[in-house]
Amino acid sequence: MKKIKYAVALLVAPLLISCSGGEINFDFTAPTIDVDNIDVSSLNLKRDTLVGEIASSESEVFFDFYEVSDFHGAVNYSTEEETIGLTRLGDYFSKKRALNPGGTVVISSGDMYQGSAESNMTHGYLVNYAMNIMGFEAMTMGNHEFDWSLEWLKKTSNLSVEDHKIPYLGANIYDKSTGKILDFLKPSITINRGDYKIGVVGTLGDGSNKSIMPKLVEGLEFKGELAIVKEEAKRLKEEENCNIVVWSSHRDINDLSALGLSKDSGIDVVFGGHTHESKSATVNDILYLETKNYGEGIAHARIALDKATKEVKTVTGEVDTSPYTLEGLVEHSEVKKVFDLYNKDIQPIKEQVIGSVDAELDVSETFSLTNLCVDTMAKAANKWGKDNGDIKVVAAFHNANGGVRANMPAGEIKFASVYKSFPFDNEVCVAKVSGKKLKTYFGKANSYGVWVDTSVIPNLSALDDKTDYYFTTTDFMGTSKNFVFKLDDEDLIRTGYIVRDVIAARISSQKNIKKADFTRNNACFQVPSK
Repeated sequence: MKKIKYAVALLVAPLLISCSGGEINFDFTAPTIDVDNIDVSSLNLKRDTLVGEIASSESEVFFDFYEVSDFHGAVNYSTEEETIGLTRLGDYFSKKRALNPGGTVVISSGDMYQGSAESNMTHGYLVNYAMNIMGFEAMTMGNHEFDWSLEWLKKTSNLSVEDHKIPYLGANIYDKSTGKILDFLKPSITINRGDYKIGVVGTLGDGSNKSIMPKLVEGLEFKGELAIVKEEAKRLKEEENCNIVVWSSHRDINDLSALGLSKDSGIDVVFGGHTHESKSATVNDILYLETKNYGEGIAHARIALDKATKEVKTVTGEVDTSPYTLEGLVEHSEVKKVFDLYNKDIQPIKEQVIGSVDAELDVSETFSLTNLCVDTMAKAANKWGKDNGDIKVVAAFHNANGGVRANMPAGEIKFASVYKSFPFDNEVCVAKVSGKKLKTYFGKANSYGVWVDTSVIPNLSALDDKTDYYFTTTDFMGTSKNFVFKLDDEDLIRTGYIVRDVIAARISSQKNIKKADFTRNNACFQVPSK
């Protein structure tokens, strides 16, 4: 079986070569860049200055907290998509910090890396370096931080600018072998600003681990976050003498605000994430803020401390839902240096035109892009099955609510567009189940993209309960507890094909994609009737 590669040589030939006779050549891995051999040290990068005067009035001092979550590698500025991009995000924080030089704190609540060609090809290095330059004080782990393995996550945790590494927070993420927090994570950090101390606790939200492929974290235990956070907040207040304690969780603030926290918990403000929505709430006098994905929202909380007692007097805040429109935004020079270094290798790959489509392919309106995906997965699985024994799949399933991330615009299809729609390194897998079990899958698959071999399954009654059938899905969907399959990893037959790669191969082979071929009017893309 072909092994999945995480780094290959730079592209020196056409990206995709299709076989003659209209067949699809699935035997390739799309190129990425050799990120470990790009010399970032030669740039002599400088971090933004985080010291200076703290904003104050006659009786109060003010601390401004800014938080970003679910950035998903959205490195490019776009007024059309309302994304601020990396270089202007750096300038955004520089301008905000100028208003309160010593009192500004920037943090993340996770899912910062996975999601774009630029970030994926660098396995988060580009975004990590940029965040470090911007002065991010800490980053809480989200579920997608684990997508490239613990080895890659640990490597990003060790990247530095001016000998500074961004602390990774995960107070509830434990190594089963040691019974301790995973060795490159911290439960919290303490920040000293003038005569004041700030504590930041970070946790992966309860339940967010279900969105991680189990095999990637089989050696980890995810403990309930509330008791751990309360204990850590108490320690920060009583032992570290922190004047302010912030909780950053990769979790919906609707869930977090329902946990019953009170002011005597020691927590002054809570930042959430994971749902890709900008929202705020105040419950039991505690402010909760959550930001939209791709940098389309930035949370801001202002905390006023009494100068005499150093105790919290007021907490106010909001989410900036259009940060890209801040007047006078320019490209941050240091962030641009690291962006340009990586982009000179990434851009030629992204810009390759591999085909065209006559109309926009959407994820979940007509399901046309998701249907192209499952149709192609079925073709790839059957190609693999033909080469590796008498295996033929009769159905294919993929997730239209998360697995396919963006519509594909009409016109030329560049590799960058494929990457944007299919950012995850999910593998096409095959599994064998009884007809009875397969019927239950169809019964709960209305929100999935579904492909059916109608010659075998014209309707559900054609399935024999006691006969075994093969189907295909991704390794993530197959083993995640969030989906209907709930298989163990050993139940999956791995093809070695990455979903994004087979989609690119299909487009390159077919050249001209027609939307009408992939709508739900086609019987192959409908859940079979009874």
